[in-house]
Amino acid sequence: PAWVVRNSSLREGDAFYPMKSGQAVTAIVGARDWRDSTFGGRVMVIQPTSPEEPLILPESRASDLRDQLIVQGVPVLNLNSHLASPKFFAAMHQWFTTQSRPFTRQWAVPEVFNANLARMVGVRYVISPTELAVSTNFKLVGTFVDGFVYEFEETNVGNLSPTRVRLAASSEQARDLLTSSQVDAQQEVVTSSDVGALIAVGNAQMSASRGRIEVKAETAGRSLLVLPVEYSSCMKLEGVHPGAKILEVNYLLTGLLIERSGTYVISVRKNPYSLGDCF
Repeated sequence: PAWVVRNSSLREGDAFYPMKSGQAVTAIVGARDWRDSTFGGRVMVIQPTSPEEPLILPESRASDLRDQLIVQGVPVLNLNSHLASPKFFAAMHQWFTTQSRPFTRQWAVPEVFNANLARMVGVRYVISPTELAVSTNFKLVGTFVDGFVYEFEETNVGNLSPTRVRLAASSEQARDLLTSSQVDAQQEVVTSSDVGALIAVGNAQMSASRGRIEVKAETAGRSLLVLPVEYSSCMKLEGVHPGAKILEVNYLLTGLLIERSGTYVISVRKNPYSLGDCF
């Protein structure tokens, strides 16, 4: 799935190729231990708006900063993959671009900032070529030659637990509801079926390793966690957890419905002999 939570393919000290990090990247890399398996958020790099230039250039500023982050093991929103799903492409194109320029199938290059949706998908830091409006939860933490760096003090790190449900008859309707800003993603969740009355979790933490997501959550009843990971039908909830299940929410994210406190492990099946009907 897209929007990986950890670049586990890198070993300590490894890099795909030598690269000198800019000041903004250096500041973000030094802010926390990004190789810790506990998910701490991801970085969004905004591409400067230039209507005459297509969003396809690998040598672009946003791509360069993204690559600098990737080699340091920092999760990024700016995906570059030929395996990006159609839903990921549609969400990135509709939620984070002006939709006025060419946008290639495998590139995710945000050019507009939507705080509501950025927090929903787990963005912690934003590198922007221009100044953005700040708020109580969204603050400027550095001004560098390669961009302004902002930080969400609170974002979805696997603990987003909305209590109001919005029903959508189709995936397209769910995507459009979120695009139109009719949904407060911090309080509401869009699903295709009613999940019943919900309460917010008391506490939750998500960690990840290759092919495995672990969520520790505390709840006094039925709660729905919106995980900042793209949903896949190849996901499987391990163990026995009465009333718990995985479902697709908010167009393409993973929802974890639980009824009691505990540790929940989600595995992503990759072995061709264990895929079954997950496609």
